[in-house]
Amino acid sequence: MIRNMRVKSHFTAGTFAAFLLALMAVFGCDKKPTGVEEISSTSFPNTPDSIRVVVGDQIIVVKWSFQDSAGTIQKFNIYRATNTPTNFSLIKSSTTNSFEDRNVQNNADYFYQVAAVNKDGFESKRSEVVTARPGQFSVVIEDGAEYTSNTTVHLSITASTVPEFMTISNDSSFTNAAPQPFDVSINWAMVLGDGLKTIYVRFLDQSGKATSMPVSDSIILDTHANIVSVSENTGGAPKVAGDTLRITLDAGEIGGKALASIENGPQNLALFDDGTHGDAVANDGIHTLNYIVQIDDDVYQARVVGDFTDHVGNVAESAFSITRLTFLHAPDPVTLFDPVFDFNFSSGQIGIKLTWTESTEVSDFASYLIYRSQNPDITPDNALLIASLSARRTIDYLDDTVILNNDYYYRVFVSDLTGLTAGSNEVVGSTR
Repeated sequence: MIRNMRVKSHFTAGTFAAFLLALMAVFGCDKKPTGVEEISSTSFPNTPDSIRVVVGDQIIVVKWSFQDSAGTIQKFNIYRATNTPTNFSLIKSSTTNSFEDRNVQNNADYFYQVAAVNKDGFESKRSEVVTARPGQFSVVIEDGAEYTSNTTVHLSITASTVPEFMTISNDSSFTNAAPQPFDVSINWAMVLGDGLKTIYVRFLDQSGKATSMPVSDSIILDTHANIVSVSENTGGAPKVAGDTLRITLDAGEIGGKALASIENGPQNLALFDDGTHGDAVANDGIHTLNYIVQIDDDVYQARVVGDFTDHVGNVAESAFSITRLTFLHAPDPVTLFDPVFDFNFSSGQIGIKLTWTESTEVSDFASYLIYRSQNPDITPDNALLIASLSARRTIDYLDDTVILNNDYYYRVFVSDLTGLTAGSNEVVGSTR
């Protein structure tokens, strides 16, 4: 039988340092005692969570969860108390997320706590207390897994003396649970609905009397993933190369993998929930990325698309940001070819024919702006705008406003939807 309980945190190194500093304040000390260094709360690692136990015949297996993406954890300390949850002592250290305690006796109560120790020697607060009583009978769900996405699970049942019957139930009262022949392996349907599930097993003799206390094991059922929201921090304001874009995906659960893509822009950007890359709080289910806008990024009014796969493989439906992104990136310039003098024999009209390459801007093309001057080194500020063409595939123009015996300089500027422009090379045409 497994029972979970919580106890108050022990007096850590951090609280001891704070206590010494408080004493100095009371007695008017201006200096720290020799050997006492100020310790930041960030020096201590996070506390292991999801502590659980699996019991067998004279064995207790303690398991826990801990995300160490930064690789700073050196080991885990396992503390144990016997009979009562007091006077815990360190019994072992482990470099993995589990520990087998074989120094136990059946039908005795044992209490455990786990703490993480980083490479600097700082130890976290101890975890919540878990209780276990080893015995001759046990049930293990899905080989001791913490989570499952299956509503029907596999039970491994052990007994040193084989009973005649057993009853299995999804509640401790065994309501409507019918006896069945004992078996060491069986599939069992849990109650529907995500969350912590506990399965109970009671062993019976031939007359139907219980031969031991009921045993149980727990697992978390997780059958679907969900995205609460996807957001970005521009508020609709344009960004340029070198700016920082913060993307946030709230998955509503810890663990798993979150990705973000920008429509017609960067794809499958990894988001983080480990306190890095702009993430404010580690392991809170909110995945974040501080993305540096690249010089080639070119999007206009694009949404952020979020995707999430949880730690058991459930895939959430994609979600979109409400606001839209614009990355200001000047369009690629076109190449302007040498002008050709044009003369219409029927009308006597003269002109200069311009041609250029087609703009590569597709999604945010706005117009071709054609500037003319009788002086070189054209800019939009010192030249005359003679035409604005809104069709991207239009790549020629006849300037029929010229007069004889003159030289004319030209440049074609590509303008995008954000108002950025890029000018072509400069050419000169003559009517002489």
